[in-house]
Amino acid sequence: MGAWGTGSFDNDTALDFVPEIVNFSIIKKLIDNDSLYYNQARVAAEILLHLDKLGGLWTDQEIIDCLIGCLEGLLEDKKWLHTWNDKGKATKKDVKRLIKGLKRMEGF
Repeated sequence: MGAWGTGSFDNDTALDFVPEIVNFSIIKKLIDNDSLYYNQARVAAEILLHLDKLGGLWTDQEIIDCLIGCLEGLLEDKKWLHTWNDKGKATKKDVKRLIKGLKRMEGF
């Protein structure tokens, strides 16, 4: 067991506990079955980015890449974007932020 700081996430035990709270296998299952929806991808990306800020969470690179792909698909889906009152302008801006953050993450 190792620790590299005093923060809640700055030790191996804490980071080993994260997959018990955030079910990576469900995200992976949705990705593998091509049934990950835009809103699920947005929420999963947001959670991963927050956890990454807290302690350098290591995530399966395939999950990161698939979330990026799904979110990039969202940006191209004009029909879905036009369901929002502002025709998706705020959503597009937020999704671009998520993609940028995911691209900075390092997976295993």
